[in-house]
Amino acid sequence: VGEPINLNVVNADIRDILNYITEQYGVNFIIDASVKSVPVTVNVTEVPWNIALDSILKANRLGIEANGNILRVATTEVLATESEVQSRIRAAALENSPLTTEYVRLNYARASGTLSNAAGSTGNFSGGSTGQSFSGGTGGQTDPGILPIIKRRLSKRGAVEYDGRSNTLIITDVQENIDSIRKLITLLDQPEPQVE
Repeated sequence: VGEPINLNVVNADIRDILNYITEQYGVNFIIDASVKSVPVTVNVTEVPWNIALDSILKANRLGIEANGNILRVATTEVLATESEVQSRIRAAALENSPLTTEYVRLNYARASGTLSNAAGSTGNFSGGSTGQSFSGGTGGQTDPGILPIIKRRLSKRGAVEYDGRSNTLIITDVQENIDSIRKLITLLDQPEPQVE
């Protein structure tokens, strides 16, 4: 939460208001060429400057993109278009990245169901498949294991296989996804807490 600001202006240029905030609070702004001279009327008392700024920008269809300690102010249309372009670039990069295969042996978690249910079974699941339910071996409870969780994090080109005998996952995907999945497996592959 920023320091409180008192601001009472009528038909002030929004760029002048941004300059005032820069001078008062040391915020670094870059104003995009898409931001034109917009007359703004503001009357706020003891409101955190960042909340006041956010309200002023929203009221004028402007937004902020943070880059380190610099805030870039642009129209929401420009920011939305740039965001869409960046998403396409990331998707294309993933699509063109080489595939890698890694083997992850689970110590406590099961790829699917309980150990007795998974033993001796193998399966191959691609990134496009939907979650599948596996029944557990005790008391009619359903224990899908971690395989459905992993499958949801694969790219379109990714696939996961598992070997029930060794409780090992064989993951093929782009390296970025494999790194993320490995972190998730480390988090999930923990012993069950002891109930006293």
